[in-house]
Amino acid sequence: EMSATKLNGKTRGIGVRHYQAMMTFAGVVLSYSMRVNLSVAIVAMTDTETESDIKVLPWDSSRKGIILSAMFWGYVVLPAPGGHLARIVGPKYVAFWVMVVSSIATILCPYIALNYNWMVFCFTRGFIGLAQGSFIPCINVHIARWVPLSEKNRIFSGVFVGTQVGASLTLLVAGYLASSSWGWPSIFYVTGLCSLIWSLVWFFLGADSPDSHPTISDYERDFIKSELMASENISTLRTPWRKILTSGPVIAIYASSFGYVWNYWTLATMLPSYFSHVLGYNIKNNGLISSLPYLLKCFLILAISWITDYTTTRNIISWITDYTTTRNIIS
Repeated sequence: EMSATKLNGKTRGIGVRHYQAMMTFAGVVLSYSMRVNLSVAIVAMTDTETESDIKVLPWDSSRKGIILSAMFWGYVVLPAPGGHLARIVGPKYVAFWVMVVSSIATILCPYIALNYNWMVFCFTRGFIGLAQGSFIPCINVHIARWVPLSEKNRIFSGVFVGTQVGASLTLLVAGYLASSSWGWPSIFYVTGLCSLIWSLVWFFLGADSPDSHPTISDYERDFIKSELMASENISTLRTPWRKILTSGPVIAIYASSFGYVWNYWTLATMLPSYFSHVLGYNIKNNGLISSLPYLLKCFLILAISWITDYTTTRNIISWITDYTTTRNIIS
């Protein structure tokens, strides 16, 4: 149920759309936990100086690099098909199966690493990446159906700050788990089990759209649909793929995105190994220090989203140049 009032054509307070956003936020956090968990785990898995009774894996730097990259090779395959599938069958069930498959594969990682050779483990990580490739596009489809335009920046940023929360929380907790009596296998068990629990909650409480939600109020449904009406009409237009792919500004966005992703995942995957082998940090402190960049980024993303909405609604910066100016200031 929704505890909100309708005022001047808008709903205020906590609505069903906000609960849906909270669930997608949790899903993004856990999705990234399964991607980042190996960064700290692989340090403990190959640490020959550990006092743990768990088998140490004889992987050299070259093999560890291949294993850490395996998830990304799988990941690049399904983003576009996954988003298209979510639009056809609905984001609820696509997200559900993606997380179930990823969770089970993550839980099996310790068994596979300890009982099979490194290539089988590498394939398992690639399979997790293959499944995860559909998740973020699926969440984008879900947000597009649930979030009114007037709340887009805040809710979108609130959901996707989960990428930073997931990375920082996983790196932090993984260090403590690896140093505990449970050892590095517990990193995979905890992240996989939490993701599996989320999948079950999502299955029963998630909904493809306001029209398919059983308890949403009529006025919240009408409010969301009225604000999305314009975008629904635009979505029927033919996509000019050739002009998009040859557009200078679009190419600039590709280049910027490439640099950002390169930087993000280089830090996420290699920072724990650097802190361990070069700076000599123990595994607990390693996880703590590695999590700090992403923890700080969480606060910056939320602050910037509010600044963007505020400058737009108050006309502090002209509507035309608002986003460009804001990006330049931030840069």
